[in-house]
Amino acid sequence: KKLQAAMEEKRLLDRLWDTYGLTHEAAGALRQPVEDPAQAQRKTAQLNRAIQALGTVNLGALEEFQRVEERCRYLTEQKTDVEQARKELGVRTAVVVAPPQGSNGLTQEGIFQAAARQADLVLLSGARLHEILRNNAANFRQTKFGCIDTGIRAANIMCVTFADEQAAFLAGALLSQLHRHGLLPAPGRRANGDELALGWLAGEDDPQLRSMLNGFVEGVRLESPGARVINGVAGSYSSPEKGRAKAEELLGLDINALAVLAGRSGLGAVEAAMAQGRPLVGVDKDQQALAPKLMLTSIIKRADRAVFEIVKATAQGAFAGNEIITYDLANGGVDIVSPQVWARHAGVRLPAAIERRLGELRLELTRGGIRLPSLRDRTLCNCR
Repeated sequence: KKLQAAMEEKRLLDRLWDTYGLTHEAAGALRQPVEDPAQAQRKTAQLNRAIQALGTVNLGALEEFQRVEERCRYLTEQKTDVEQARKELGVRTAVVVAPPQGSNGLTQEGIFQAAARQADLVLLSGARLHEILRNNAANFRQTKFGCIDTGIRAANIMCVTFADEQAAFLAGALLSQLHRHGLLPAPGRRANGDELALGWLAGEDDPQLRSMLNGFVEGVRLESPGARVINGVAGSYSSPEKGRAKAEELLGLDINALAVLAGRSGLGAVEAAMAQGRPLVGVDKDQQALAPKLMLTSIIKRADRAVFEIVKATAQGAFAGNEIITYDLANGGVDIVSPQVWARHAGVRLPAAIERRLGELRLELTRGGIRLPSLRDRTLCNCR
């Protein structure tokens, strides 16, 4: 009888978990007295029917939401310059977030085609939308398109891309200088504390980030020839959990600092680095607010300015089809946040020699004394 009772208890506990996702203790905390068992059973059946009517649970909904939310955040930052264009140039604007392929019966290609039919100018940012633009621009010859961060040559497409490997080079050189001046010490566990080791965490493996990584490594090794840069890929731009897991793996290799270029996944990576007090490098915009005392600098890309430039050119009749404009250090389209910002937050006195050296390298880059190859796909095609 004891065995039968134990088996019955296990069966009920398993059913409780399988049906409601509750342990015995959790269910006990929610327990309420039942005055009418028959009525309670009817209510339970009614609720079960209501749950079944909701349909199959989309297990990928959370990650899909995170992808859309990250995309929305990026577009919201660019929206400021769209609004500026509206006010200054008298144009009507609308910002549309294209959800992942197949979401809610909509496709990104369908959203693109609708926008192309209704608007005089359509601005696009994102690898998948760039491909759609390449494949569809010829079907909308009366519509002008602005392409941000990739080059596509066609009469009705004006593009802005970025020499962000230059800014990454400066960030790498900065970290080497900080290490040389004793401001970027190794974790205590590493035997050889004089050797500089840095982590680079990308969301995914794509040409744009490989180009930035190459510039970063060149900057690091120009100043510290024996330094190591360890590359890691989170496998997603939208999963803080994956970012945190990969960051912890890199931090476990006793790196001096971690550069994070992983979109929303980077939030998890930043949390992991902060938990261990490890310095960071951000990307796209000033990320100082995420970790004021640990964010050494950020690699900046002026996508916001690119949006305004294309809208302004269109409104003034100066739309430059077939043209690919490159934003670089010389024209202020890319840069790094001054390390003085971190120094003030961290209460550190930054040696004048560091800023002097960064100024020298900046001059070499803008004058062409230092040339960095771009590994990104600057041009998807010549669609003339």
